[in-house]
Amino acid sequence: MRLVILGGGGHAAVVAEAIQAMGGHDLVGFHDDDPARRLAGLPHRGVISDAWRTRDTDGIVLGVGHAHPRREWLAAATAARLAAPAIIHPRAWVSPSACLGLGVVVMAGAIIQARAVIGAGAIINTGASVDHDSVVGDHAHLAPGARLAGGVTVGAGAFIGMMACVIEGRTVGEGALIAAGAVVVHDVEPGLRVAGVPARAMPRRG
Repeated sequence: MRLVILGGGGHAAVVAEAIQAMGGHDLVGFHDDDPARRLAGLPHRGVISDAWRTRDTDGIVLGVGHAHPRREWLAAATAARLAAPAIIHPRAWVSPSACLGLGVVVMAGAIIQARAVIGAGAIINTGASVDHDSVVGDHAHLAPGARLAGGVTVGAGAFIGMMACVIEGRTVGEGALIAAGAVVVHDVEPGLRVAGVPARAMPRRG
């Protein structure tokens, strides 16, 4: 499949190398709104919106870490009838009973266990783990080393910071942010920002 990456920053560079390590796809370039961006020797093919007008590619790969552009770009790709295959680094483990949505990226060292469900556009970053029967919502992001125990639910667009942990059976609401190193022992409300051990609400900005 002929693919282009959307985005040209550091996350896109890791995604590009995951695609190359996988094999089976022809990575033909990347799109980014900054014309000065360079990515892994790949040709810069224009701004992001050009990706929907191309006729020489089969699909796109989401190359940014933030939920909002991933959501918009995946919707645009679907409308343009472009594929958005899951990208799974060959050094990740994904259970055969797990279910992965469109546009998911699973980085090196990540583990997804039995009956887990990973929503469209989600990121399971380097060395992160999702245990049995957990659900990761659309466009959520597990940062490097994040850990979900069994039966955890992470809402759409939530962010689980680097080395943060969520104990079994807990729910992290839509759009919530779990700070790096936090240990979540209670449910987290949608949109709430928590930090610490155990995790508590962070002061509101402003």
